[in-house]
Amino acid sequence: TVQRYALGALEVLSRKKDGIQLLVDSRVCEFVVHAMEKYYQSEPVQIQGCWAVYNLLQDSNGRSRLVYLDVHSVLSLSLSSHKDSLQVKKWGKLALATLLDL
Repeated sequence: TVQRYALGALEVLSRKKDGIQLLVDSRVCEFVVHAMEKYYQSEPVQIQGCWAVYNLLQDSNGRSRLVYLDVHSVLSLSLSSHKDSLQVKKWGKLALATLLDL
């Protein structure tokens, strides 16, 4: 539950001016990937994690950090673990498409 609230807080911060850069600088990419790996069975964590990854990929520093952290495998695990979740599919596929377009 703490991870879910923390990921929700990231959503709020990311909407602020320069919020994504602040999040990347504070090593949020590592937190998101860790939360998604550890709580891969939690649909709410995966929805917010996929959303966070998609938004962090919009920043060049976030992109390079997430590629280094092998976020592709985390997104694949998320999508395969939650095949029936429309929100995981939506944000996970957007994040993967963004990642593959790099």
